[in-house]
Amino acid sequence: MKRFFVFILALLMLLGAFASCGSETPSGVPGSSAGDTSGNEASQTLEPITDVPDTADLFEGAEPLPADLVIPEAVKSADGTVIGTIVVPAGADATETTAAEELRFHIQKVTGAELPIVGRPGEEYGSLIVCSPASFPAVGELFPDDIAWLADTGDPEAGARWCSDGFAIRTLGKDIYIFGNISRGALNGAYDWIEENLGVLWVRADEDLGLIYEEQPEVTVLKTDYREKSPFEIRGWIPGWSSTSTALMWSRNKLNFNSANALHAVPVGGYIKSLLQGSPLYDPEETEYWNTDEEGNRLSPSASPHVNFMSEKTVEVIAAACVEQLKSGYYAAFVGEEDNVPYPHQVPEENEPFEYAPGQFVEFGDENYLSTVFMTFINKVARKVKETIPDGKIGTYVYGVANCPPACEIEDNVILYDAVIKEDMCNPLDSDVTRGKPMEYALTRYGDWLRTYAEKTKNISMYNYYGCWKASNRVTRPIWDRIQADFQHYVSLGLIGVSSEGVGDTPGKWDWADPDDQLFPSHGWDLNGMIYWIYSKLAWNPWEDVSALIVDYCDKVYGDASGYMQDYYRLIKEGWDSGTATYRAEINHHTTPYVYYKYFVKDSGKAHEMLDALNLAYDAVSGPMKEVIGYMRDTFTSNMNAFRKW
Repeated sequence: MKRFFVFILALLMLLGAFASCGSETPSGVPGSSAGDTSGNEASQTLEPITDVPDTADLFEGAEPLPADLVIPEAVKSADGTVIGTIVVPAGADATETTAAEELRFHIQKVTGAELPIVGRPGEEYGSLIVCSPASFPAVGELFPDDIAWLADTGDPEAGARWCSDGFAIRTLGKDIYIFGNISRGALNGAYDWIEENLGVLWVRADEDLGLIYEEQPEVTVLKTDYREKSPFEIRGWIPGWSSTSTALMWSRNKLNFNSANALHAVPVGGYIKSLLQGSPLYDPEETEYWNTDEEGNRLSPSASPHVNFMSEKTVEVIAAACVEQLKSGYYAAFVGEEDNVPYPHQVPEENEPFEYAPGQFVEFGDENYLSTVFMTFINKVARKVKETIPDGKIGTYVYGVANCPPACEIEDNVILYDAVIKEDMCNPLDSDVTRGKPMEYALTRYGDWLRTYAEKTKNISMYNYYGCWKASNRVTRPIWDRIQADFQHYVSLGLIGVSSEGVGDTPGKWDWADPDDQLFPSHGWDLNGMIYWIYSKLAWNPWEDVSALIVDYCDKVYGDASGYMQDYYRLIKEGWDSGTATYRAEINHHTTPYVYYKYFVKDSGKAHEMLDALNLAYDAVSGPMKEVIGYMRDTFTSNMNAFRKW
């Protein structure tokens, strides 16, 4: 299921990303916005600043304003002040410049007016000022409490963890400051300002279909003086098939992993044998790198299931490959593992107890034997990398050989990507229902294993499969409650991030899933785009009001068909819930459309109501969404017609 994918560090450097504002969340938990506002809540509404300092000299040395500057009057503050320019300080990096360009682009889309991008504010009007302490040190003097709050990333061992790319939006006199403690925070703030004050949504990669806004000759800025940060440092997707336009859409929704201007560019994927063979220290004549058979005969590279985790030579060669990755600019190097291979033997070593720490052993045949061997190997690689690059990080999978937590501890520069392959989508990962289902052994243990891993390290980014399933172009899978429960659980464990395998919103054929569908990925988005959009919102704030998100999405995306589409999603969710209560096997990426429609649609008794809602929506909608709803309706009908009676 893992697809080889290298996350491009400088992807779309001249394009930006957008965001949504998190709603209030319960107090007493990480991500809370209620209660004591002096604490570390994920979203805080702030008192407006009334004592405005003299800021005239803050932009000393900036280029003077052009003599022919034209100030549009399409954007105004609540008090009627014209917001006439966008200011980018002289020290701005590419990310902050992107934020300014995105502000201008979307203001022009909505109002038709083009705000100039300049280096300093004017006197007779207000400006949108995009900055961070690195580009504009004075922001730390103007808003010291906000910068301190944004810089505080918490202590996961104490139950709270916060992202580094949060943002604050502050009105100071005539001007509106959009800033972060780092430039990516300023970018997220720009996206949030656009969504909150211009009403824009980004829901599909094709901007004709997925850039959602209402044209207005004039807009009033109603939301300022607040700050936000996510409990997840890493937020994103691991796509098997993507595009630059999909990456931009994800970035505009505040995802920072596999996104434009990604903070966390990591070559997740890649397999360990190819990593070893591509290392600058690889010796093709050396046989010690490889596994043996059960009799101890050394295997060839092609026949070896993995590599020899017990060999110091393997450690040296893999560490050298990781150093090369880090020198290329990645946030972390990555050591993958082979996908769906037989158990790797290492004879005669496995005939003796394996010493993972002085005087501490595991035996061959122990449940955690192979994971302990593997993670001990990863620890050695991590220590070797640190010798060359002191702050160098390496990532690896919790997957296959490492599902069961090891006996050893885990080095502090290792990031685990916990890939819960074939997870059951019907219930949360950490659910007693999941534990009690008659599924294969690993699927019932994921929740317990994750808790044990989280006791060893908080550097875990979950690798779910919310978007990776063969029937995605045939079925709407209403798993928003599952995603929300999982994310809130991950926050409670102090994990570093969330990611999901899926496909980008890209036309094309994907033989692995449906060889007869020439538009498989984009058809999957036709049916599940709203769920994927909700995923983005919950990755920023796991306590969002999902019901309100659904209404907002339907109103803006489906327009006159909103009520009917809300009915459709409600009915689909009711069918899903009734099927979940009775279906005993797992629902995962291998599940066929027949199973979905039999147990979650037909058996619910609501199929005709679902189809009626789609028919009414199709008749009510116009524009590009008519084709999308038409595909949803026709796909629903063709799958239901496979049954003699329904």
